[in-house]
Amino acid sequence: MNEETLEERLTRVRKLLENCLLPEETSEVYNLHTLRFQFAEGLRIFQEMSRNPHTHKRDSWTTIRDNLATPDYVHDGFSTTYLNEVIRIKGDPQPDRKYIRSKQITLALYFISHYAALCRFDIRSDRGMLLFYNGEDVIHRCELPKDGKRYYLLYFWRQQNENDQEPVGYALLTREGADWEETKLTFSDPLYLNAVFTATESQLSTNQVYIQMRNGNDGADVAETARATSYLQLSLNVFHDQQLIILGILSGSQRRTGDAMAGVVALIRFETYAEAMLELDAYSRSLKQPPVEIQYFLAHQRLEIASGDFQSLAELPRAREVRRLQHLAGKYQTYFVHPDRAKHQIMRYNLEIKLSGEVVCLYGDPDNESVMTGIVRYTDEVVWLELDFLPAIQAYRVRYLLYTKSEKFNHRKCLLGIHTGLNKGLTIPNTGRLILEENPKPVVGAMSVSEFYRNHYFADHYRFLMGNHEVELNRALTDAFLREIPVEAEEPVVDQGIARFKGYYDCYVCDRHGEEDIYKIYRYVLHIQPDGQLTLARANEQFNGRAALHQQTSYLQIHLEPSERSGSLGTLLFSLNFGSSKIRRRTDIQHLFGVMAKLNNRRTEAMAVILHRADDETYRHLDISTVQEEFVRHLDENYRDDSDEFGFDYYDQKLLGGLSFLMGQMYRLIRLPRTPNRVFRPRKDECRRVNFYAACFLMNQLKGQFRKEIQKKKQFDSPQQLYQIREQISRIKEYLKEACRHGFAAERFAGYAVHSPEQKKEFRSELVRLHIPAKQLEELEKELIGLLEDRKLLINTVRKWREMLVPEEFAHDVSGIAELAEVLWPYIRPILA
Repeated sequence: MNEETLEERLTRVRKLLENCLLPEETSEVYNLHTLRFQFAEGLRIFQEMSRNPHTHKRDSWTTIRDNLATPDYVHDGFSTTYLNEVIRIKGDPQPDRKYIRSKQITLALYFISHYAALCRFDIRSDRGMLLFYNGEDVIHRCELPKDGKRYYLLYFWRQQNENDQEPVGYALLTREGADWEETKLTFSDPLYLNAVFTATESQLSTNQVYIQMRNGNDGADVAETARATSYLQLSLNVFHDQQLIILGILSGSQRRTGDAMAGVVALIRFETYAEAMLELDAYSRSLKQPPVEIQYFLAHQRLEIASGDFQSLAELPRAREVRRLQHLAGKYQTYFVHPDRAKHQIMRYNLEIKLSGEVVCLYGDPDNESVMTGIVRYTDEVVWLELDFLPAIQAYRVRYLLYTKSEKFNHRKCLLGIHTGLNKGLTIPNTGRLILEENPKPVVGAMSVSEFYRNHYFADHYRFLMGNHEVELNRALTDAFLREIPVEAEEPVVDQGIARFKGYYDCYVCDRHGEEDIYKIYRYVLHIQPDGQLTLARANEQFNGRAALHQQTSYLQIHLEPSERSGSLGTLLFSLNFGSSKIRRRTDIQHLFGVMAKLNNRRTEAMAVILHRADDETYRHLDISTVQEEFVRHLDENYRDDSDEFGFDYYDQKLLGGLSFLMGQMYRLIRLPRTPNRVFRPRKDECRRVNFYAACFLMNQLKGQFRKEIQKKKQFDSPQQLYQIREQISRIKEYLKEACRHGFAAERFAGYAVHSPEQKKEFRSELVRLHIPAKQLEELEKELIGLLEDRKLLINTVRKWREMLVPEEFAHDVSGIAELAEVLWPYIRPILA
């Protein structure tokens, strides 16, 4: 709506005050009423807040009296002699002072217009109160007098919108007394002209009010009265006397044509006649419209009955459609491409059109069929089916639009068209091509697009559904995604929204560059540009490639081109969405889990990858520019990095366990979490312990072999025996190293000591601060408990190895196993001492 002009405001306020202030038939009626004094107090407040547009100062009452004495106000009947009476706020009024009401109205309009340049004075009404405003601030209130009547605005839907009228009509309903017998309905609407209906009968029952009304002139000629009189019936749902909004049904005959009609109505109660009339006046002058909630509720909820002298069923409205149904009724096999599944399928439904116009559709799976019902409609060229009525929104969920002219597919009649509507959850709009094939025994189920294509029976069906048929339909609605559905290889559709993920990332991967190299964790810098072009680089290597966002399967794909230096190429895939975790843009990312498939001249490899947003501050404000490019957990007996202030554990702590998560050869092909931003956890028990168990198994073999030789008091003098035993001892050491790599009995995780309750509590507090879900914390707790169990297992096992009886020639070799364990897990040394 446009902002109200000053002229419109003055007109509105004048009508408001003329309707709400008491009539002045005698001087006593208004002079003696408290409203007169309350209104005068509001006028005094206007004067106190007034500012002259020229002097910017408040005008005195003398100045105001002089202004009111000009010809502009004399014609309004204002005599300045009575100014003191007009603004009197207490005391006994002089009995000979008349027309105080009209003078107060004139003075109010004077304040609103004369000081409009500096003061936005206004008077409005709300819920039985008269409110004085300066701008949007209420500066005074007057309580309006009650006349014992109830006023309602009745809203209804105009079926025939002539002369560009608004679609919602309105009328004033006045109710006198506690019951509904004395009810009057006043229309100011082209449908009823200026008709006034009065109640002739009313009935009250539980939560229901029924009112019969008529209009007409009882004193007119009988014949003229019959022509002019019309009747209405009003049925209302009334639950109590103070109900603010009442809903009901209005039925009767149109005043102009006499045809029967009915429709839904809504009534809104107003405290006073003035407020109701002010609302009606605003509608009539197009200053405002009925509330949008009322308009939406009433939309098209009106029924008009066709008039006529019907002598046969064939004369009934829409009888022609019934005759057409004789050619359309029957059972059909429905085909369309389901747009709401991750993998497109051809859906087959069982649909029946009955002679009554009812439509029944069976769909779903053969073992779990569901039913949709609806109706059929006709035009000369198109038939449409409306299915699955939703009472909450008074509309059908699905619509089929088909040509009435049929086609022949395999000598069977087929109706071709489109479907449009919402999915079952009412969350996804979808549309596409549709076939209704006449079939006495239709089936329910789905076929893959590939299977549908290979079946020669469906050749015509396939061409139409894929958009290669000569019948012209609205391709803008139907072909946009259907044309792209592959037949043999169903590739995901690439989304061009990769620009939302532009920026820098740190990519951590466990890898080795040569066959003899040890496994390290390497950090690469990944830069994705808005167009999807990218570089993946570290000190001596750089790969170019392209990134793509695949919405249907919710993953980020990075394809690397072969580098000049190594000739290797690869593809990285990262999961974006799973469960409640949704990654829609770069700023949603803390870290992503992924895999890297890598190919070079010597080998094919796949490894776990973590992608960390470079500017993310989640990880304790780690300055990524200081992070080294290689991380290694050394296993050499003579090397420990405890003295290194910025070693493996330091960065593992900063990354909340990210390095521990990646470390170890076995984990290369272990299934990664799909949930983005999931908390890191230690390796599962079976993955951590398998190498340690293998070492224990070989150690027990040695123990049994040693026991037999010791009992026989023999020595291992065979060179082959000596070689095999020492080879087995070497394998035991390798298994111990591998167990350590995979986190078996690790002293720390994420840089925190697992066996320390204080540090575990600190670690948990850090994760809680980052809002890690409780379920993930519980799973992490279980894994940490497993590490403590590893610790006990390790200590008891190494203690037994120390106590094991060993032949003298192998004493040094076997003691080297226990010493290696103390090097790999140095925290056990003081415990075993």
